Amino acid sequence: NMMCENDNYAEFGRGRRNKGEKRDRKGLRKIGRAIKTAALAPARGAFLALVRLNFRGSASRFNLLNEQGRKKLFEKWDKLGGKRDAIEKAIDAVVDRMLQGGRLVYLGAGTSGRLGVLDAAECGPTFSVSTDQVVAFIAGGDSALRLPAEGAEDRPELGIADLKSINLKATDCVVGIAASGRTPYVLGALDYANSVGALTIAITCNPNSEAGKRSAHALDVDSGP
Repeated sequence: NMMCENDNYAEFGRGRRNKGEKRDRKGLRKIGRAIKTAALAPARGAFLALVRLNFRGSASRFNLLNEQGRKKLFEKWDKLGGKRDAIEKAIDAVVDRMLQGGRLVYLGAGTSGRLGVLDAAECGPTFSVSTDQVVAFIAGGDSALRLPAEGAEDRPELGIADLKSINLKATDCVVGIAASGRTPYVLGALDYANSVGALTIAITCNPNSEAGKRSAHALDVDSGP
């Protein structure tokens, strides 16, 4: 096993180096021993990949990163595919409400909120809907699109206030976006939406999330680390 490991570390020095540049096998072996003795097995592969990356040229670095990115993309796509039926049901429910004059309302904090605002902004020019048919709120208000609004995401009453400001109705659809699935701002909004009979949907990256439990449609996709 030790011979195999030494060979693996040594191969990092092969190729993708400028002509005449010497390989530092001794240094790489020291790195390998340090990793082995540090009991960092879960992170070992990632660390060694970074070491290997340093010995590659720009083109090779791009190819390696692209290859790894494609693997992760397909892994996540497979997990998303497992939610296909749930996604279709949520879409059909939204369409049904909007045909009754209901609105699509996004809520989220931080990046989750920004993605909701982005999608709402694109719906007008893309699908020719009016600006009041697809609405989005971000914890902390519009200023939080550019500047952090620390603490706003921890206040469920802000989510409730945002929905009250548009006079949320039973025909409306509220989509709570939260990677963790437990953002108080989003949870407060979902609870209020349920109380008025609005359709509720949770989009999270956490299976069996709190937001999902409070929604008619839980789109909890395990996106991995």
